[in-house]
Amino acid sequence: MKNLTIALCLAIAGLFTFSCSTSKKAATDATVATATPMTKTAVGEWLVTVSDTPAGTVEANMVIEQIENAYKGNMIVGGAKVMIDNLKIVDNKVTGSFYASDYGVDVYFTMQYDAINDTLSGYLMDSFKATGKRKM
Repeated sequence: MKNLTIALCLAIAGLFTFSCSTSKKAATDATVATATPMTKTAVGEWLVTVSDTPAGTVEANMVIEQIENAYKGNMIVGGAKVMIDNLKIVDNKVTGSFYASDYGVDVYFTMQYDAINDTLSGYLMDSFKATGKRKM
């Protein structure tokens, strides 16, 4: 009887230890999953509005992709797709350039990504105000 009591106590203690370590692991896994929120970046699809250009207000779709440690992108203006050259994102500052064949010029831009509002704002050619809203 004494051996049976000791065996039963050990079995209960073992089950208690196992269930505590399992629930602690599950709690740790849940903490890790909720403690690492998804970081917002400028990567994605944007509707960019450029104000007060010689052609008036112009809207364009801009796509920014990240491939490994580099960025690539394109602008779609009036149905024409042009690649963005020298696309960089450093400290949420997005810079690049593209060739506007309608005007025969290389257009460069600098826009700041606002992670809180999930928007872009800046200038094309240091003159024309540009704002971007993420496409959903």
